[in-house]
Amino acid sequence: MNPGEERSIRLTLLALVGLLSVWIIIELVSQGLRIFHADDPMAGLLEGECAYQLFLSGKPVGTRCFADKMNIRDVLNSFGHTISLDEAAGKPLPCDTIIHIDKSNQNIAFSRIPGGQLIALGKKVSLNSSAKEDLEAVPGIGPKMAERIINYRSTIGTFSSLDELKNVSGIGNKKLQQLKEFLKM
Repeated sequence: MNPGEERSIRLTLLALVGLLSVWIIIELVSQGLRIFHADDPMAGLLEGECAYQLFLSGKPVGTRCFADKMNIRDVLNSFGHTISLDEAAGKPLPCDTIIHIDKSNQNIAFSRIPGGQLIALGKKVSLNSSAKEDLEAVPGIGPKMAERIINYRSTIGTFSSLDELKNVSGIGNKKLQQLKEFLKM
């Protein structure tokens, strides 16, 4: 084999490796997979269904997400914080909760993460527990639609499935498919 042929084979192999790499990246992205560097401390912090935000003395510390409900002690540990807590610290917190801790007196208060923030985090808004303002943050739901959803929910108690939204005036199959991307039970 002469040097020209050898160089041609190397260039061809290099081009094939490059094309294969591009194809793999496109496949991973199209399937919604995220690749994290192993040393990245932020890797996966927003993965999971249950979101929690921590505020210390009125200042935001951050947001963490978990696969399931967590107790306050574990949430605080995930942020690298500990405080003395009673036995209630082991009870699970509802998903999508903001934890407010006043460091001066160790008072703890809770509130819900607003629907607009959940959507910005790539999370879904709870159909059964969200306020009107949270539902209005969902693309495709305006003030009147949110009010109809709340009114329907108050008459039935809770939705048993997202498909039950079709019973709300103004929501058909097409609208339901659009809303499913942003709502959870």
